[in-house]
Amino acid sequence: MSGRLSDAAPLRYTPAGIPVREFRLKHASVQEEAGIGRKVEFEISCMAVADAALNISDQQAGKQVNLEGFLARKSMHSAELVLHAKQIEFIG
Repeated sequence: MSGRLSDAAPLRYTPAGIPVREFRLKHASVQEEAGIGRKVEFEISCMAVADAALNISDQQAGKQVNLEGFLARKSMHSAELVLHAKQIEFIG
């Protein structure tokens, strides 16, 4: 998934000492559906852990990125989804 970094929280550490960075991703693209181009725009909550969190710890909001990862619940008691970014590639 691609987009721009937004609303990045400060780098924090879990009690086990693992770095975590929470941020939002703003995505905009045109996707084909039923042979017609459809404009898609959304924001999604994201988090990066360990090396991926360190990779973005000094980056500023507005940077264009490609993310690879997976969707998971925000917590055991929440239905809200969060994109867990396993790989982050900065573009440009």
